[in-house]
Amino acid sequence: MNTLRAFLYDNVVQVVLLKNMKILLVLLFAAASASANTYYIDYASGSDSNSGTSTNTPWKCCPGMSGFAGSYTHSAGDRFIFKGGVTWPSSTLKITFSHGGAAANPDYYGVNTNYFAGSSWMRPILDGGAGTEVAFWLVNYNNIIIDNLEFNNWGMSGGVINAYTSTNISILNCCFHNWSHSGTTDDLKCINGSSYQAYSANNVISNCVFDGSPLGTNSGMAVYHWSGVIKKCVAKNMSNGFLPNSGEVSGCQIGPINVSFDSNQHENAIESLGNGSQYYFNNVIHNTVGVTIFIGNPGGPGYVYNNLIYNSTPVPIQFDGRSGGFNCYVYNNTVVSGTALHNTGGGCYLYATNNHIIGSLVDSSFASVSQGNNLIQTVSQAAATGYSAANNWQPTSTSSPTVDAGADLSVLFNTDINGNIRPQGTAWDIGAYEYPQAVPIINAILPSGTNLIISGTNGSPNGNYLVLASTNLLLPRTNWTRLSTNSFNGS
Repeated sequence: MNTLRAFLYDNVVQVVLLKNMKILLVLLFAAASASANTYYIDYASGSDSNSGTSTNTPWKCCPGMSGFAGSYTHSAGDRFIFKGGVTWPSSTLKITFSHGGAAANPDYYGVNTNYFAGSSWMRPILDGGAGTEVAFWLVNYNNIIIDNLEFNNWGMSGGVINAYTSTNISILNCCFHNWSHSGTTDDLKCINGSSYQAYSANNVISNCVFDGSPLGTNSGMAVYHWSGVIKKCVAKNMSNGFLPNSGEVSGCQIGPINVSFDSNQHENAIESLGNGSQYYFNNVIHNTVGVTIFIGNPGGPGYVYNNLIYNSTPVPIQFDGRSGGFNCYVYNNTVVSGTALHNTGGGCYLYATNNHIIGSLVDSSFASVSQGNNLIQTVSQAAATGYSAANNWQPTSTSSPTVDAGADLSVLFNTDINGNIRPQGTAWDIGAYEYPQAVPIINAILPSGTNLIISGTNGSPNGNYLVLASTNLLLPRTNWTRLSTNSFNGS
């Protein structure tokens, strides 16, 4: 009996050990399956029968591509590295998603600049073959990054990247170019969102280039129905630029925007398509047709500031209140084109401050206009005071009429189009540019009774400088206190 008990005991112990081992194995397997992997894709020399997990065993196609025949199990945060300089033909498209990443661990579709064919790295190319098939179909899947891919040779219809209701989508450093058209409808969208796409600051399009040349210069749209951030992008040689639902368009270079081959299109550099706040700032927009910046119907409120707009006719900035009035804030823009500000129907309430307008400021169609510290000049007046196309209509000295002539708008922003802190002198400058003034080097601060004697070098001759003080160096500069002397002479 004792032996039997011992045997049973041994069996019990063994079973427990086996169960513990099973639990341990399950936990290890679960941890492994949750761990993201990196996969390499090379259409030229890869094979879907490979593991895809090294540069020596790449897949030919990416999971989700038409014709992908490999074995793949998704984990959040997986990375798919396309070999630089290699082209994937239209027969491999579209890439249909059946999964997304996690908020803290997004899936990545992009590059490693050390993995390329040829003598130097170039972007991987997805070639549309002049067809209308989608490249990336992200619909309803979230937390995805698309980075440094080139989308070439698309035909009209739909979107090259379709995001629709997806959120936490980043499209970075990509190039869309050389699309074409053979029909009568101009409806190519390089990046296509949806009117149902919820706003998210984590929906980001950044550092992308959209260029219709050489075949598509009278067609195509860079971004449509995006709800998020569009920044530091280039849109040129096309019939429409950025048409977001709501959010931000900033730091972009836009133009030329050309007349579409489709007479039913109306051309815009930036146009809002949805409700919600619109922030358009730090953009350089030129050589456009139609309406350059359009906000409203329904959209708004609209904040348009720190933009340079030139050679843009007939309408540089237009607000549309037909679906209800809203506030329009137009601050510190430099506009060189006819009448700068227009309103279409309804009650739009305009607040225009610190704008440099080479032309005329506003038409008579707004419900109300509050304006101040705007400089209105003719072309000849601007040229006589140093503002010209050769210097992008920037001030040329501390005596330029836009310098130190503006109102303080630091509640909304405190830099200019180039990132210079406002103000540089005794007050804000008018227009998109804050004239950079030399920063004095303080050599000594000496008490003299109830006064301080400040001496130094490197100031601008005859330039006045604010003297600020604080007992807490961590406070933002706007919270420091001006000393009673207010300023000192930089000569």
